[in-house]
Amino acid sequence: MKENTQKLEMIAIETLIKDPNHPRQKSGNLDSLIKSLRHDGLMTPISVAKVGDDKYHVVDGWRRIEALKEMGMKKVSCLIYEDLKEADSAHKSFILNIERNQLNEIEIALHIKKMRDDVGYTYQELDILGYGSSAKVSKQISLLDLPAKIQNQIASGILTKAHGYELNKLKDEKQILKTGKFAVANDWSAKKTKVAVECIKRKARNAGKDSAPKSIPDDEVPGVYFKDAKDMSELDDGSVGLIFTSPPYHVGMKYEAGYTYAEHLENIEGVLEKSAKALVPGGIFAINVANITNFKGKNGTDKTTRIQPMLHFYNTVLQKHGFHLQDELIWVKDFSSFTQDDSVNYTDKTAHAEYRIVNRHEPIYIFKKKGERPVPEDGNIVLQSRLTRTEWEALAPSVWKINPAGRNQGHPNVFPEELARRIIKMYSYIGETVLDPFLGSGTTIKVARELGREGVGYERDLNYKATIMEKLGVVEEVKPESVKEYADKQLAELEANQPAKPEAEAAEDEKDYSVPVFGYESAEKELEPA
Repeated sequence: MKENTQKLEMIAIETLIKDPNHPRQKSGNLDSLIKSLRHDGLMTPISVAKVGDDKYHVVDGWRRIEALKEMGMKKVSCLIYEDLKEADSAHKSFILNIERNQLNEIEIALHIKKMRDDVGYTYQELDILGYGSSAKVSKQISLLDLPAKIQNQIASGILTKAHGYELNKLKDEKQILKTGKFAVANDWSAKKTKVAVECIKRKARNAGKDSAPKSIPDDEVPGVYFKDAKDMSELDDGSVGLIFTSPPYHVGMKYEAGYTYAEHLENIEGVLEKSAKALVPGGIFAINVANITNFKGKNGTDKTTRIQPMLHFYNTVLQKHGFHLQDELIWVKDFSSFTQDDSVNYTDKTAHAEYRIVNRHEPIYIFKKKGERPVPEDGNIVLQSRLTRTEWEALAPSVWKINPAGRNQGHPNVFPEELARRIIKMYSYIGETVLDPFLGSGTTIKVARELGREGVGYERDLNYKATIMEKLGVVEEVKPESVKEYADKQLAELEANQPAKPEAEAAEDEKDYSVPVFGYESAEKELEPA
């Protein structure tokens, strides 16, 4: 943000207007502020931006303006920014209010959403401005999906944003409101709320399984084909704008069981061949694949492990199909030295000069197919797809620091959505098809669709079908009402079993965690006193 021209002047209060992008929604009670102004006067000038002849937007100090109006003041000392742009004005207002701790979590979420949707900042630009990573920003904005009553409780401090994140997992508004009501009435911590939410969801899932177990035909997950990607008969040659995938690494994962090293390479080569045909000329094939760090020889019988480099294999195979290695990215997950590998970990038996390196990065290889890249005829699509200079400057460096995806996502190796988001934005146009031939948990398709692309993927392991369906929001063919009714019933029963009690008895009950939460007794040890 560049420096702006400033000057100090006395300005008529009637010419001052609240900046429409000001993050603070309510001024609150002004009595104490008026008392302070009467006693000490205006200690700091009002910051304003000139937006027209005798017209100024208040960047900082709107509460003081309202107080001065009530006091009958006609003019006020103002620091005028002559050429402050709308986006800069909104950002400055936000920073000043954050520094004074004057914004609640809902006001913060509303402001960030406005900066994204109305002002037009991208997630990368918001990150550079200090709002946080795209994951953090998205999580904050998700509070606005909650019912208005819950939002008001978060804004007033009755509930925290951590409560809001947990309640949001329920999706159904009625369940959110009821669970929120219990959280407030019983002074639940965010952790207690999390346990309650997990109980409701688990009960609902179990009810659905019991009432209507069904197998789901493959064609009920649009764009996903549950079969070996060596058969891509569904895709025409040159129909895919970008391929982004993370193949099996052959490091002993459950889904790799039963395959020798030679069979692993044969499978990968077959999929690469079919994928290469599906990609447009000049298209990008981005592959997130690490070296085999625990390699014990081609037969897996060597006594010691070593690193088996894999780039040469992928480069050799793809060169046969007209590709060349254009770039290499390094995805840094974190800088932790923690490892469960005893052969690498530091112990009392670790000899000096025999230390091992803890692997906390993975490469992404950017292969480019020969030929001229087709460009959409619609000029608007081209402009909308193109990165801004700020985005390019953030993504061009070859090292990307992105936190790994969380655990317990239904698949042992899930790459973070931000990794997919960057690759897809950089190397595909809006409306194009993005292919992942080793789909895993479905992250590539999910992100592609969020970015206005068509997502297509192949996954041969049916064990991950439910995970993919959940990530893509595909509902199993069950009676949804029966699941909802079951969860509502649990909440109703809890509400019915909450009679009013004397204070002493209620306090004693608070210490007794043998009472099951939502009928789920194994959660009782996880609860903490409020």
